[in-house]
Amino acid sequence: MIHVSDLADPRLAEYRDLKESQLARAFDAPGELTPQAGEGSPHGRLMAEGEVVFNVLVNSPHRVLSVLCTPTRAQTIDAALRTLPEQTPVYLIEPQHLESLVGFPLHRGLMAIAARARPVAASDLLAHPDPARPLLVLEHIVNHDNIGGLYRSAAAFNARGILLSPRCADPLYRKAIRVSVGHALRVPTARLGPWPDGLRLVQNAGYLLVALSGRDHSTDLPTLAQTLAQNPRPIALLLGTEGPGLSEEAIAMADQCVRIPMAPGVDSLNVMVAGTIALWELAGRHRAPEPPSTPYP
Repeated sequence: MIHVSDLADPRLAEYRDLKESQLARAFDAPGELTPQAGEGSPHGRLMAEGEVVFNVLVNSPHRVLSVLCTPTRAQTIDAALRTLPEQTPVYLIEPQHLESLVGFPLHRGLMAIAARARPVAASDLLAHPDPARPLLVLEHIVNHDNIGGLYRSAAAFNARGILLSPRCADPLYRKAIRVSVGHALRVPTARLGPWPDGLRLVQNAGYLLVALSGRDHSTDLPTLAQTLAQNPRPIALLLGTEGPGLSEEAIAMADQCVRIPMAPGVDSLNVMVAGTIALWELAGRHRAPEPPSTPYP
């Protein structure tokens, strides 16, 4: 542990001056990183904030590069810190200096920078489909609150993982990680392309591709859940972007369309809320979700 009192200390530069664009290259298309951001992290970096998220981080496939926290917070995360390699620097700073350094209080006295793990291949995520564990497929969702919320729900209902269209927002963006309460760090994720033709890979892997859509011809979600309870099949649940919802091209690729029954005069739900209801209906309502046979990394 290294006590730091000078805000101009060069060792704190990555916390003081780091911008989100320096943290991550697009994890499906390599780009240029600054030398500092790329050091020891060929796939980019991420920032974790707060004790709960940090405890998830140390048990995830991402490698902690450094920690910045208050002395009090260091005591509460002592067990997690002891799991890190001895050479990992842990910078201790007083609370008032920490807030001055980063400019906002959301960190809750603790921040950590980690090297992103190697991205998962879509083919690996699609392997070994499990009828008890739905797969989420997200089309062009760009709001980090929605992305984070969907990862939290995916973890809660033991989803197999999440496939992202090329235009989806980065799930390892700082706000997405916060909203997911760290689950974006551990739920298996892959980019799926080209879009929408890549959806054929999902179907060819044995999944029933189900589009969540409010169209009149859609099957009610509880009806599908009852059918699947009697005849289990692996499900890939396709959710569309905020506002317009799923594209016509994506809907045309789906095996079936389902909708959530709602009161008259209400035509839609927020995509995170809709996805959570659908996961509960398909994976959580009729039985308690089983622990994954292969735990998340």
